[in-house]
Amino acid sequence: MYLNENRGNHKYAMTADEPYADGLHERNINKTDVKFFGEGRTDYVLLVPERRGEHLNFAIEEFTGFFRKATGYELSVKTDAEDYGNRYISLYSTREEQKRKMDKRFLSRTNDGYGILTLDSNIFVYASSERGILNGVYDLLGELINLKIFSADCIVYDRKPQKILLPDFAVKEIPDFEYRMANYGIAKESGSKVVARRLRRNLEDETWIPVGSYYHDSFIFLPPEKYYKDHPDWYCFKGKSDESQFSKGGQLCYSNEEMRLELTAQIEKYIERYPDLCNITVTQEDNLDWCDCAKCRASREKYGTDSAVVIKCLNKIRDDIDAWMKEKGLRRRVELVFFAYISTIDAPVYEKNGKYYPIDDDVRLKEGVSVFYAPIEAYYEKDFYDDLNRRFYDNMIKWSAISKGMYLWIYSANFYHYLAPFDTIDSMRGIYSLAKKCGVKYIYDQAQYNNLNGTDFYHLKLYLNSRLQWNVNEDIEKLTDEFFENYFDKAAPVIKKYFYEVKEQMKYIEETYKHFRVYTVMEKPNYYPQQILDKWLDYFKTAEKSVEYLRQVDEERYKVVTDRIILESISARYLKIMIYKKGDFNGDLDKFKEEFKRDVLRLGITRVRESKKFDVEYFIKHWILNTPDEDGNII
Repeated sequence: MYLNENRGNHKYAMTADEPYADGLHERNINKTDVKFFGEGRTDYVLLVPERRGEHLNFAIEEFTGFFRKATGYELSVKTDAEDYGNRYISLYSTREEQKRKMDKRFLSRTNDGYGILTLDSNIFVYASSERGILNGVYDLLGELINLKIFSADCIVYDRKPQKILLPDFAVKEIPDFEYRMANYGIAKESGSKVVARRLRRNLEDETWIPVGSYYHDSFIFLPPEKYYKDHPDWYCFKGKSDESQFSKGGQLCYSNEEMRLELTAQIEKYIERYPDLCNITVTQEDNLDWCDCAKCRASREKYGTDSAVVIKCLNKIRDDIDAWMKEKGLRRRVELVFFAYISTIDAPVYEKNGKYYPIDDDVRLKEGVSVFYAPIEAYYEKDFYDDLNRRFYDNMIKWSAISKGMYLWIYSANFYHYLAPFDTIDSMRGIYSLAKKCGVKYIYDQAQYNNLNGTDFYHLKLYLNSRLQWNVNEDIEKLTDEFFENYFDKAAPVIKKYFYEVKEQMKYIEETYKHFRVYTVMEKPNYYPQQILDKWLDYFKTAEKSVEYLRQVDEERYKVVTDRIILESISARYLKIMIYKKGDFNGDLDKFKEEFKRDVLRLGITRVRESKKFDVEYFIKHWILNTPDEDGNII
C-alpha cells in the first residue's frame, strides 16, 4: 500500500517502524564555561516586552516559579522599557530580539513551535505566538534545572544546584502535530488550564469557535425545534418526523440548497462573533441516520459514500464565506471542518496504479475545508498497519489524497468500562506516525475525557500521548521506564511487573476470544480468572510495603506515592467485585466493597463509563453496594 503525498503526485511506501522526520526537532545544545547561576544567585534577568497576553504572563510565572523552587533564588523580571543590564533571558519579541538577525522562517508554519538561541552570552526564546514561547520555556527549564513534568502531581527538577553553566543553544522545534488536544479529564475538564499547558496540549476553547458544542453541532446551527416546521425537507429522521424525534437521532439533508444557504449564514455569525479563533466544525449528529431523499441517494450511488454530499455542501459554503469575508475586510482564514464518521467514513475516490484520486473535482476538498477523520469502529489495541485495521489504514490514505490537511479523532478508552484495562499504548506510535505521514495537523486521541482521575495507567497514557504527539519518534520504552521510576519510587519494579502482565493478559484475551473495540464488555471470568486478580492484588500490597521507608524520609511524598499505587489497584479490585461477587474475599465482601468505595471517592475518580448517568456515586450505590434504583430494582 502506498501513501499519496502531494495530493497524488507520487507514492511513498510506509512501514510502522519507519522514523518520521517531517516535524522540526533541531537540537544543538552545548555547555559553555559562562556561569549562569552560582553561589545562590545569578546576574541574569528575565526580559519581556511591555505588552503581554495570558500565555506570556503564564510563561513568566512558570519560569520564575520553577527556578525559585529549584534554586531558592527569585529571578528578576524586567521589561525592555526598564534598565535590564547586559545579562538576560529574552522572551518573545523584545527590543533585544528585534536587534538580532536570527532565522525565523520556520516559524511561519507554526503557532506552537519555538526557537532557543544563545547569542552574546544571552538566551533568546522566540516564536510566532505566546503559546510557542510557553512551550519553549518548559524546554529551557528542562535544560537549566532538569525540569521534567510527568503528570499533574509528578514534577521533578534539580534541588539546590550549586552551579549552572550557560548552555549554548541552537534549538528549533515544531511539533509533529500543530494541534495536540487535551484528552483526559484532568487536563481537559478540571477547570484548570495548567495541566494541559504543562504537558504542551491544546484546549478546545483556544482552538475552536464555540458553537455550543465543538462537535456534532449541525443541529445547533439549525435546531429542528426552530426550523423543522417550516422546512421539513432540511432534515431526515427515522420513523415519524415530528418533534418527538428531535432528540432521538436525525441529520441534515446536505443536498438541500436552501438549507445550505441558511447554514452558511449561521456559520458567518459565529465567525464574526469570535475574531481570534480560526477553526469551526460543521459536523453531523452522533447517530446512524442519514438522508435518503432522491438527491442524497443519487449522490450515494454515484460516489459510493455519503461523504460526497457533505463535501459538496462545504465546498460551496467555503466559496460563499470567502466572498463574505473579503467584503467584510476579514483577513484571517477560518478552517471549515466536517466529520468522516460512521455514514460518511469512506472517501469518494478511485484507485489507479496504486494511487487514489477524487472521483471528480467536485469532491476534492477546497483550500480551507478539512476532513475530521474519526474511525470509531477500529480496533485500537492494534495500529492501522495491522491487517485487522486495513480498512481504516486505506481510508486515511484515501482522504489524504483529496485534502491538503486532515484532522484526526481516534480513541484510547473503553467508553463502557473506564475502570477495566484497555491497552492502546503499543498502537500509539504506529497510528501517530501514519497520521503525520498523511498530513494530519490536528489529533484528538479521545480517552477518559470526562473522568477527572483514573486507574489503568491513566496518567502514564496521558504523558505518552503528550510526548509522542510532539515528536512521534520518541522512544516509548524509555519514556515509560522514566515515568515509572519517578512516579512510583521504589514501587516501580513491582508496578511495572503488573503493568506488563496486564498487557500480556489482554493479548491473551484478544488472541483467544475476541478483539477489543471501544465498547467491548471486559468483565468476564474467562478473561480475568480470580487467581490472576488475586496475584495482582498481592503485587499492590508488596508495592505499598516497598515505599514504607518514605514515612521516615518524606511523609508527604509517602502519601502521594501510596495513593498512586492504590489508584492503580482500583482496576483489579473493580474486576474482582464485578466478576466474582460470590468469590473469595477472605469472608468479608462488604469490607472489600467499602474500601473500594472509600478509595474511588477519595482519589477523585468521577466516572466509570462515558454516560453521564454513570457517575461514580451512582455506580457505587447501585452496582457495588447493590442499593435498589429508583424503580426498586437491584442492578
